[in-house]
Amino acid sequence: MEIRKVIIKNFRSIINSSEWEFHKDRIQVLIGKNASGKTSIIDALEYLNVNIDSIREEDRPIDNIYTDTELIMQLKLLEHEINDSPLSNIIYGEKKKDNSLLISKIFTNYNGFNYKLNNIPLHEFIDNDIKEIINLLEKNGIENIANDQYFLQIYNYYHNLDKMKESLKKLKNFIVNIDSNAFQEDFKKIENLINNVDIKVSYFRDLIYKNSPIFIKFNYKLYGNFVRDLFFDEEIFNENKIYQLIINSMDLKFQDFITNCDNYDIITQLAKKRNLGLEDFLDKNWLKKDVKFIMKFYSNRFECFIKEYGEIKNINQLSEGELWFFSFLVYIYNKIDLKKKTIILIDEPSINLHPNAQRNILIIMERFLKNNSNLSIIYTTHSPYLVPPDHLDRILLVIKTNKKGTYVKQLNYDRLCNIKNKRLKRKCRAENIKARLLQMLTVSIREGFFGNIVVLCEGPTEFLSIPIWATIMGENLDEKGIVLIQTAGKYIMIDYAELFSIFDIPVFLIFDNDKDSGDNKGHKRLNRWLLQFCGEDPIDYPKNSGERYFAFNSYYEKHLRKEDSDYREIEEYIGYKYGLGKKKGLRARYVAMRYLELNKDPPHSIKTLIESIFKFQKKNITKSF
Repeated sequence: MEIRKVIIKNFRSIINSSEWEFHKDRIQVLIGKNASGKTSIIDALEYLNVNIDSIREEDRPIDNIYTDTELIMQLKLLEHEINDSPLSNIIYGEKKKDNSLLISKIFTNYNGFNYKLNNIPLHEFIDNDIKEIINLLEKNGIENIANDQYFLQIYNYYHNLDKMKESLKKLKNFIVNIDSNAFQEDFKKIENLINNVDIKVSYFRDLIYKNSPIFIKFNYKLYGNFVRDLFFDEEIFNENKIYQLIINSMDLKFQDFITNCDNYDIITQLAKKRNLGLEDFLDKNWLKKDVKFIMKFYSNRFECFIKEYGEIKNINQLSEGELWFFSFLVYIYNKIDLKKKTIILIDEPSINLHPNAQRNILIIMERFLKNNSNLSIIYTTHSPYLVPPDHLDRILLVIKTNKKGTYVKQLNYDRLCNIKNKRLKRKCRAENIKARLLQMLTVSIREGFFGNIVVLCEGPTEFLSIPIWATIMGENLDEKGIVLIQTAGKYIMIDYAELFSIFDIPVFLIFDNDKDSGDNKGHKRLNRWLLQFCGEDPIDYPKNSGERYFAFNSYYEKHLRKEDSDYREIEEYIGYKYGLGKKKGLRARYVAMRYLELNKDPPHSIKTLIESIFKFQKKNITKSF
């Protein structure tokens, strides 16, 4: 099934309907502030009637990626003297003696069992009728436990032994003890025990599930319903998701281990052969090209190492960011050659990653999508580095307001074309607009997608001085989520303003009306465009402020010199002190800093400008942050 449109309604924080068109490139990025509803959308997508795989922040190797337990079926008799203690006391743990609680002495002195056992009371997995057996054991004495004739007495107490004997034959075929050199003999003992005591298979389920070697894969069709009774899942692995994927990528078949269970060299070669594909993929896509990955297999344990600058270290010695990137590559590798339509959901891939690594993620996803037509990817981010400047139509901006609840805004290049056509009174091509935006959208500009409001100013003069003026007035732009962006002129300013407004991002404009500059016709046209964008009556030379803009009469410095004589004096002092010459931006910043040092009120127009910005911000507060 191919998804073309997604509609989510009344799900968690999504109060009203939220819908969008699924992108033709099969990749989309959910951005937005905290508590806007991005994760709710990811959670909702997991309910779709398609193959869904998700990778979250917690889905990465955190602890050692190997199991340190063996099959609980590696039973071993008590290693301590039990002397006169009644067996029932030992079984039920009434004594404080530090003994492993096991079934019988049948495995005493038996070759192959030399492992630490989990301290699991016998009564947790033996039928209540075992009380009768315990009575017999106490009467006959512990030494008689290993006597076959004694077990024949127990045999007669149970009516379902034929079925149990058949079950044990199957049990012997698929429970494997790789560590033991006496594999066949081990299971003869296990079979003998369960044959005679008639322990219900269900009591072993939890124990085997928790303690089986993680590389074992069980095939229900091959082993029948008995396996389904004994195991919860078809595959028994460590709970760590990425570790499961590593094992999956090795494609180790259970039958390989059954056949070669006693030959460590063969098993090692099998594992090594299956590892080559993953190792090669990691080497090609890792952040640094002088790195080599090494997969090692030890009986029921599996470890991954990284060789860097000649030093070999365990994968868990990597940094948080490297661990996530490693997990991401393993995850992607396991989705190669998809045969079904699948959506991969990736929540916050950039949390611990350097900007170069974040760019690398985009490259890998693009490459992977190109080679897998059945795959789609949706990821969330708070990073401007993961907002693709050449594919802004992939952005799904999640917004949460008091009036609308959570909803999604999406860019359509044709719609942007129509806006420009109307303004320019000529036809624009979507490809030209796309190329222009790619040229314009630096990382600092892309930060605007994450702000509460965007304030666009013409150049470095306003960009460098306004934060200082705000500080003088007891305000802070960053604290209120105000993103200040310099646009290198009014012509580009209107492009940015139209782009952000399509995403419902509130935009405030700061510009010079350039009344005394050359090219009056051009400046008049630009001024009128900017005012029309702000919903104001278009006039040639606006002055001071409106709800969504502030215009300096002529230009910034001239306006303030004329309004405040102190500004001119301080500007001359700064020019003399620092010798800034024509560096208008730095001069404006140092002037503002001088006002701050002198604890002096800013010029009236600056007060009006700062008050207008924060009034606009307050009006556009959202429910997210």
